[in-house]
Amino acid sequence: MSNLASVERLAAATVAAFGGVDVVCNNAGVYLTGSVRALTPDDWRWVMSVNLDGVCNGCRVFVPLLLQRGGGHIMNTASLGGLLPSSSAYSASKAAVVSFTEILRADLEPDGIGVSCLCPGAVRTDLASCDRLRPEDLADAGNSSAALAASIEGGISGDEAGEIAVRGIKRNDAFIFTDTTHRAAVQARFERILDAMKPGLTGQPAAHGDPGEVDEHAVAFQMT
Repeated sequence: MSNLASVERLAAATVAAFGGVDVVCNNAGVYLTGSVRALTPDDWRWVMSVNLDGVCNGCRVFVPLLLQRGGGHIMNTASLGGLLPSSSAYSASKAAVVSFTEILRADLEPDGIGVSCLCPGAVRTDLASCDRLRPEDLADAGNSSAALAASIEGGISGDEAGEIAVRGIKRNDAFIFTDTTHRAAVQARFERILDAMKPGLTGQPAAHGDPGEVDEHAVAFQMT
């Protein structure tokens, strides 16, 4: 997924075999855990190239095919780690996937293309041994993936996670979660964010009415 040319070859092979594409799942990911102080430039580049660039490459290549098809669905895999920061490079990459996917959903909605962000919790995968996949040109490792093993060994199976994902895609859910274990922690984080935005704390009055009432379709961001 981090290699754009390989994703383009995958798309060509898919169209040749099936005649088109209806559902795209950008699901590649690698994990590192450890101190931010031990994080190396190679750690950062490896995680970002797979977790973030991989998603972007998948969307760049497959969105035009869905547009040609007249609709379809994209599911990008982020993580609860994108909402609850826990591992520096990994959480940063997954937080970026969350934001990218939300923007993509709004962008493609008028074209009849649904977009979901999958934020799995503990799933029994080989993610804790992904160090073995690290490319030689990014070999300077300050952190490792092995520490993840204990936290995912009691998770759900990949098949169970897949069934949950399929149901979410069929409903066109904006977010798909594999469990509710960390719901309270996510809620607490967003409450801290909202508390920090209270009038008076920022030195500015509320713009319109209750600052807690937000029309998601009226929110706009301007970059200068």
